[in-house]
Amino acid sequence: MTARAFRVAGDRIGPWGWRPLLWLSAAFASFGLLMEGAGFVPALVTLIIASSVAGRDTRPWELVLLIVVLIAGSVALFVYGLELPYRLFPWS
Repeated sequence: MTARAFRVAGDRIGPWGWRPLLWLSAAFASFGLLMEGAGFVPALVTLIIASSVAGRDTRPWELVLLIVVLIAGSVALFVYGLELPYRLFPWS
């Protein structure tokens, strides 16, 4: 018995998305590596920028706004709300 998906005509599956795969993997790895040495905020900035490079349609002003909002929300939630002992910057 064959599944219905094999019998129904439709669009073909496109090529593998190597760009998002590589950039998102690099973003997560850099966040993990920078978290201890550079601090929470620089690690988040690196994560957000590298993740935005994975897509092709991010505008610079959107990226700046995204960085500001995500860092403010993450610091408020994790550092002040949940009181996790993250260093925000290397000098703190």
